[in-house]
Amino acid sequence: MAVNNQFDIKSAETRIQSSSYSKEVARAGLMPSLSLGAGISSFYSDAAPSQRFSADGTFTTQQVPVGFLANDPSQLVVREQLVPNGTLVDNGFRSQVDFNRSTYVALRLNIPIY
Repeated sequence: MAVNNQFDIKSAETRIQSSSYSKEVARAGLMPSLSLGAGISSFYSDAAPSQRFSADGTFTTQQVPVGFLANDPSQLVVREQLVPNGTLVDNGFRSQVDFNRSTYVALRLNIPIY
């Protein structure tokens, strides 16, 4: 009966039990493990422009100046370039969150080398 009331004895029994659990945890650290993680984030910034260009999938061919003739500077040299068509759309909070969304899935295998 006195053994049940002695705090020192109860404390020692608890320490023995705790060290047994610590041994099991240490042994588990030597085993291979597999973990899965996933996440989603957005790169919202209040410094972003208030509007952004939204392409509609079509293109227009435009002539773009690239220089001039060395012997006649009044003669421009041009080339054709495809330019996407589209409109400017508001770039508010919700638009930025949707547009700048990033997702990932990660699978990690940890094999300890002894």
